[in-house]
Order: sequence, then structure tokens, then C-alpha cells
Amino acid sequence: PEHFSDFLTKLKEADLVGLSATEKDRFRMLMTEQIAWQKFDHEKERYSEQTPMNSYDVLKCSQACFHLFEWMRSLLPDEERPPRFVDIDIRAFRDKEKELKQKGCWPEDPLPGPAERPF
Repeated sequence: PEHFSDFLTKLKEADLVGLSATEKDRFRMLMTEQIAWQKFDHEKERYSEQTPMNSYDVLKCSQACFHLFEWMRSLLPDEERPPRFVDIDIRAFRDKEKELKQKGCWPEDPLPGPAERPF
């Protein structure tokens, strides 16, 4: 869609050139500061109370939000639970899957896993 193309164009053009020195310093600080994120150091065998911002922990945060939402969703009766996905998203996924399978770029289906455990 056009708005997505516009977003990508603007994202590619984004840089720090237009920022003032103060804004650049603030951006740098926000991207590199230590945050209150308890992390276990296996070498020192203790927890660190602070950790520097990093992509890996941002990814773990995203996954934690997903699992928290799934848990909270499970607290509701089945008929009241919000959907796991929106139809437009799954259709877009299936369309991309079909396209990439035709190009030979889609991975093979994994072997079946263990049976789902009841809660």
C-alpha cells in the first residue's frame, strides 16, 4: 500500500543530521543507557540490576508481552477471549506463504511436536 511505501521511504531518509546537538545527545543516551533490567551473569553467578539497552532484550520483551497477553487471554472464558490474530493478517501471511512456496523460498513444514499439554 501507498502509506507503507511512504513510511519506508521516510524511514530510509531518517538520520540524525537534522537534530540539534542536544537532541543527538539525548537520542544517543536513550539508545545506550543502562536500564533497570535484572539480568543473570552466568560467569559471575549473580544478578546485575542494570543492563545496557540492546536489541536482544528488546526482542525478549516483545516475546514476554506476547506470552503475558496469551496468559491473560486464557483467564477469560473461551467465548469472551480476544482473537489471536486479525483475519487480514492471516490472509496476508497465507498470500505471502503461497507466493514464496511458488518461488521455492518457503521452508519445509517442521516435524510434528509433542502433544499439547492441558493446563
